[in-house]
Amino acid sequence: MMTKKKGVQTSKFGPQLWFKAHYFYWFITLVATVAIILFSYRTADQLTQTTLDASRQVAEQVTQVMQKEALARAQEKLELTAKSKTSQVQTVLNSAMSVVTTLAQTLAGMKDQGMVVDVGRDAVNSMLSNILNSHDAFFAIYSIWEPNQFDMLDLAYVNAPAHDASGRFASYWYRDSEGQLVHTVARGYSDIQVNSQGSIPGAYYQLPRRDKTPHVIDPYTRTFAGEEIPLMSLVAPIISQSGFIGIVGIDLKLDFLQRIALNYHSTILSRAQIMFVSHNGTLVASSEHPEQIGKPAGALIENSDPGLLPLRLPLHIAHTQRPWSVHILFDKSVIYQESQKLTSSLQTRANTMQHALEQASRNALFKQMLLASVLVMATFFILQLTTRLSKQEQALRLSEGRLQAILDNTSAVVYLKDKNSRYLMVNKKYEQLFNITNNDIYGLSDFDIFPAEVAQAFQAHDKQVLQQTHPLEVEEQALHPDGQLHTYISVKFPIYDKSGDFYGLCGISTDITYLKQTEQRVRELNAELELRVEERTQQLNDSNTALLESLKQVKSTQAKLIKTEKMATLSNMFAGIAHEMNTPLGVCVTAISHLQNCAKSVVQQVKNQTLTAQELNTFLASNEECCLLIMNNLSRSAELVESFKQISADDMRLDKSRFNIYATVSAHLDSLDTKLHDKTCKITLDCDRALNFVSYPRILLKVVDELVTNSLTHAFTGDEPGTIYLKIGVEREELKIHYRDNGLGIDQDILEHIFEPFITSKRHQGHVGLGMHIAYNLVINVLHGSIECHSIPEQGTEINISVPVDDD
Repeated sequence: MMTKKKGVQTSKFGPQLWFKAHYFYWFITLVATVAIILFSYRTADQLTQTTLDASRQVAEQVTQVMQKEALARAQEKLELTAKSKTSQVQTVLNSAMSVVTTLAQTLAGMKDQGMVVDVGRDAVNSMLSNILNSHDAFFAIYSIWEPNQFDMLDLAYVNAPAHDASGRFASYWYRDSEGQLVHTVARGYSDIQVNSQGSIPGAYYQLPRRDKTPHVIDPYTRTFAGEEIPLMSLVAPIISQSGFIGIVGIDLKLDFLQRIALNYHSTILSRAQIMFVSHNGTLVASSEHPEQIGKPAGALIENSDPGLLPLRLPLHIAHTQRPWSVHILFDKSVIYQESQKLTSSLQTRANTMQHALEQASRNALFKQMLLASVLVMATFFILQLTTRLSKQEQALRLSEGRLQAILDNTSAVVYLKDKNSRYLMVNKKYEQLFNITNNDIYGLSDFDIFPAEVAQAFQAHDKQVLQQTHPLEVEEQALHPDGQLHTYISVKFPIYDKSGDFYGLCGISTDITYLKQTEQRVRELNAELELRVEERTQQLNDSNTALLESLKQVKSTQAKLIKTEKMATLSNMFAGIAHEMNTPLGVCVTAISHLQNCAKSVVQQVKNQTLTAQELNTFLASNEECCLLIMNNLSRSAELVESFKQISADDMRLDKSRFNIYATVSAHLDSLDTKLHDKTCKITLDCDRALNFVSYPRILLKVVDELVTNSLTHAFTGDEPGTIYLKIGVEREELKIHYRDNGLGIDQDILEHIFEPFITSKRHQGHVGLGMHIAYNLVINVLHGSIECHSIPEQGTEINISVPVDDD
């Protein structure tokens, strides 16, 4: 009974207990399944988010680093290219400044040694023209001296060729449009007023005069033969022991800077804008805005496109404290193009991976909800979830593989480290350079790979990144397996997880060894160039020293020749005077001696009382004849003395005035009508009736009178009528006198000495031979002009006279 009850009870309560146990089992299973599902989902979601955050962060960091790397490499490349090409401009400007300063020092030394007066203005002008002729890059060269500082002879050069009204030395040589050298006087050096162009015309003289230092004059425009030419000037003061005495300068055309700017534009990055700016901010040359040349460059630089990155390089000019500058604006988009492509690729892959993971998460959640409602399918859904997670892991690994492929194909060295600076992964470039695989390097430190001193430097930079918690850009050196030490630009930055906790750092290192070597080569080339410039300067100084010595010897020889010629001329003149005066004075002496003897005889006869009337009449007749002979010869001597006095015309200088040439000369020719009529000669005057001239009219008429008298005396000797043609006019700021007759002409032996005193073909007829010498003396020494004589026997004589126009 008890057994049955127990059995009944067992059969009654057993199923309930089993049901409860089974229910509890399924409940526990359901709870465990739900817990596993929720845990798995949470774990998968965290893993997905962590992976996505890490991918995004790495992509962003890589993009930033790539942009910085691209910008740094472009800037370095641009700076090297710009410095190399800018050296071309510096070479031209420094060469010109070196020539200017060297010439200024040479002239100052010559002044201190008293050699300037000996050398003379013509020699200095020749030196300037030779320098300009040997430097094709120079447009003009000039030297301007303070009043009477060159040779104390400014008054002797008033309005002379290439001199102004003050006569000071202001020589200016330039090239015309055909490349020929033109010599003129410097203008505007005393003008200190600002002109319409905003510049001071006399700055090129006033600034070195004020500061006593070389200067580069800011660009300005000057007119040559009606053409406006933009110029820049490099000037240096001439400083002697007595202080400032003048300047030496060189003018350069600005178009050579414009050509260099256009050449820059074709060799540097596209869309780059190149500008040369002077010290005062004036635009000198521009590849994009040539119409703005000569205007302030500040507005162009400040209002430039934000997409253009500015770069400014100084342009130093030797011996000056006013540097110019080169401004380069280049397109950032060209530099960032490669990094932008990488960023776009990484962002696309990250978005795809995120979408896939989010879709997978939603599917997993839906299935997990089904497993929560149907316990029987729990295991199946767990298996499905595991399979799905496995696929997600594979997708994640695939994404990581793609990221690894991107890192492996970059030219930079990329690596990841943990908090303890131990390697987590490296890219293919790292493996190739240091002969270690990604698997072998995992967990190693820098001390396991590199020498201790190199590893210690790497660790110090890693620690700096950990302490500062922001990116660090530093230059590092690494020893390659081949024994070569390479230089890298390394960018290291911390990596954080989703919670903001630091768990490692990433480094990107770019090999800049070649750039360093190139930079060193550029420095060596610059040093070599400076050495060559110094050697060339020394050679130029040696050449100048030799030239000065040669000039000194030439000047000494010239002085000796001039002295010898003067002595010979004086000897000839004294001999001629003695010869001319000897004849009349000898006659007078003979006549007086005869008269004295006759007088003694008469006196003796008077004492003896033997004088007859016939003898007295004879004595008186002889006395009258001798007195007449003496009077005639003394008159002849007086005439000769008067002719000799005409050789010096100082008394004729006092009547300088403005007069009408036609009226003056025509009236004087009318006074010669009797002489012309006796010789049956006709004279034709060709002259502008309104032509006025400032000079010495008596001297000019004396010259014309000597020419006409010489023709009447020597050219026309027969009965045939003669003609004289006289033309007077102004050409190229000079008074031109053209005289021509159709007489007998002049023999060659006399023509060679026509302007010397006492040269005549009719000395036997009483002619002294001073007429042409008097005309020559008046033209050369009083009118400061020139006179030439051309003649062929039986074909007449032609005389050309040039006299500078006096504006006073």
